[in-house]
Amino acid sequence: MDRILEERTALLAAPHRHAAPPAPHARLLACGCGVEIHGIPLETVAEILPVRRCVRVPGAASPVIGASGWLGRLWAVVDLGAALGLAEAPPPEDLTGHLLRLRDQPRPVLLRVERVLGVVDADRADDAAPEAVPRGVVVGQALAPAGSLAAAPRLIGVLDPGRLLHPLVHPVPNGA
Repeated sequence: MDRILEERTALLAAPHRHAAPPAPHARLLACGCGVEIHGIPLETVAEILPVRRCVRVPGAASPVIGASGWLGRLWAVVDLGAALGLAEAPPPEDLTGHLLRLRDQPRPVLLRVERVLGVVDADRADDAAPEAVPRGVVVGQALAPAGSLAAAPRLIGVLDPGRLLHPLVHPVPNGA
């Protein structure tokens, strides 16, 4: 019995020369924004909701579309395309798409996305962010495998929702 345990211990302790290192993966919620596809880390998404009735908030600037009541609270509705500078926010009365309730936000904010495409297990790709979006919001890129979003593999930008919403949920006080 001791011999078997010693052999197994030696086998487990030996370096694996033939095993390739595991490829880093990202589990993302893929969202469409015009022709662009962005991925939001799945662990940051608490819920996906159908679009809800939204009312305009006087003085609110883009990317804030308006406000919506849900679960007995008033939630700010922010447009992903407008927050990224890729599109203008739609008027509150013409909303389509989905609303994402994100985890760990200090204020009640729903992120409106044009369309949710699904959950993908993507391989991380080059971490260089495209120039068209604000620095720090796109934290990398991932390659969605063929058949998950399209027939061919698809490169998607990985977003940091905390950085995206930071200016809206942590406003700078007047005079600062």
